Amino acid sequence: MAKDIGGETIDLDAILQQLGPFGRYNVVNYALLLFPIYLAGMYGSVFVFEAPDLNYRCEVSQCEGLNHSIWLEHAIPRDKGDLAKCKHYEWIGNNSLSNDTCSAEYFNTSAVNECSRYVYSDEDSAVKDFNLGCQNWKRTLIGTIHNSGLFISLPLTGIVSDRYGRKVALSIASLMNGVFGFIRSFSTSYTMMLTFEFLEAALGAGAYSTAFVLAMELVGPKGRVFGNTIINAIYVLGLMTLAGLSWWLQSWRQLLRVIYAPAMLVISYLWILNESVRWLLSKQRHAEAARILKKAMKMNRVELSNQVLSPLHEMKENFDKKRDQATFGRT
Repeated sequence: MAKDIGGETIDLDAILQQLGPFGRYNVVNYALLLFPIYLAGMYGSVFVFEAPDLNYRCEVSQCEGLNHSIWLEHAIPRDKGDLAKCKHYEWIGNNSLSNDTCSAEYFNTSAVNECSRYVYSDEDSAVKDFNLGCQNWKRTLIGTIHNSGLFISLPLTGIVSDRYGRKVALSIASLMNGVFGFIRSFSTSYTMMLTFEFLEAALGAGAYSTAFVLAMELVGPKGRVFGNTIINAIYVLGLMTLAGLSWWLQSWRQLLRVIYAPAMLVISYLWILNESVRWLLSKQRHAEAARILKKAMKMNRVELSNQVLSPLHEMKENFDKKRDQATFGRT
């Protein structure tokens, strides 16, 4: 695709084609970009492992000290063959009786009541930590809140990316992922968890889209299909890693800390990642674009023809002249 700026034309795709689709320069920068993409594969579905449904039942305070096999069938009705999670039979015994009296005669099986308190299994979940038993809408709301943040993150990151640069948008979004995701692991209430779930998605989910754009702008047309395939594979690998870590750690809080802490390292990309040449040209920052292209030439061990580079130098000279003339005219 040719860039037409100030009457001059630069065929950037031709330059990228001469540099080669995946030389050393491309591989190094692609590897840097694949890291936040890999992390994004985990962040996009982590809410599934934060609050998985688990086994629980009503607490029957009069009988909890006894062996469950003695009284559980009398106290909890069955729902499709399994013990109901949210119902219990009415207790008609005397609460002052000793615990060894939890027999069938002390439950009215014709009257079914809602649970007031719950007994949870040993499985780890925010459902257990925040007592969300029989409130499935609260459990699924976590994923809804996360996805609703995307309506803010995508346009917001796009604005930052176009105005301040791709690597700035990527670095800031990844930092937001890391900070808000890590803080979320210390949630002390359901409301706190929802708040940081939304903030993490709203301010950080755009890291994937920015890394994708930067990766596509890094290579010419012939390398984009292969590059896109790599990106998709790494994203799926991140999702698979998330499932494996969840199974291994068995703690949603530890899971969040393990996967979100590395995202804060991406802030270093402000200094180590090269900006998109396309974006630099669109902002008429020709000197920086030329410097990056020369660096790519050196790393890929190729020589770009003067015919390809000359429009870039001419464009820079013309732009400098126009800027100087405008400055002189104002004075």
